[in-house]
Amino acid sequence: MIYLIFIAKIFFPVALVYFIETISLGWKNSSLRRLIYKKNLSEINDVWFFLMYGTGAFSTIVAIGSFGLGWIVGSEMQKTLSNIAGLHFRFDTGYGGLNFACYYLSFSFIEYWNHRLFHYGIFWNFHRIHHTATAMNPLVEHRNHPIQHALEPLLLAWPEVVPEAWTGTGWC
Repeated sequence: MIYLIFIAKIFFPVALVYFIETISLGWKNSSLRRLIYKKNLSEINDVWFFLMYGTGAFSTIVAIGSFGLGWIVGSEMQKTLSNIAGLHFRFDTGYGGLNFACYYLSFSFIEYWNHRLFHYGIFWNFHRIHHTATAMNPLVEHRNHPIQHALEPLLLAWPEVVPEAWTGTGWC
């Protein structure tokens, strides 16, 4: 089952990006051609990070490395926040397209600022691996330290909880 999720959720979007890039830049200038024929260590690392992310190996590494503490804390935090805030994060404008636009814009905003947070202080120690790529390609997105991989869900959850706790309603 995990392989079906990997193919649908991870592989197809990356394949689509490679396809669009190849059509836009041409085969000769594409990062896919470079990945296949002119591999360098940076791109080989990107493939490994991509496979570790897509297969769930990062989650396993985090669970083992933290002796399950990450999973326990995450589970308890989710239960607690759900009980305190009700956590019914929703967009209900009455229009599906507008709901999607609200979600997309707010999540993109939140994701951007959480990414910026990883550029400072102790977070930079985990995030800098993402910036070590010497050749850009669509797989660089998955080049992250396992600890960053563990922290991101916690950091992305706060904006969903705060408005609900303050107002008892969703954002829109």
